[in-house]
Amino acid sequence: MRDAVAILQNTTEQVVLAVLTHLVFAAVVGHPTAILMTLAAMFCVGRTLFWVGYKRGARGRALGFALTFYPTVTALGISAAMLLLGRSG
Repeated sequence: MRDAVAILQNTTEQVVLAVLTHLVFAAVVGHPTAILMTLAAMFCVGRTLFWVGYKRGARGRALGFALTFYPTVTALGISAAMLLLGRSG
């Protein structure tokens, strides 16, 4: 039960970050449909791998976390850079 709560809490945190980032990215970049679809697919695969590997500890969930977190942070960084440089779509 404790594992399920931890997985749910982490997933909720990641969903909030990802959804907000994807919305900002879409607004800043224009119509990045293929990129957003890739980000969403990576998020889904990442969360599945995180869940499957959770029982194996940090090593078991590392790839799933990375596929969830790093693409989101990258999209957020690109959005911020484009806004700062005045190059929004």
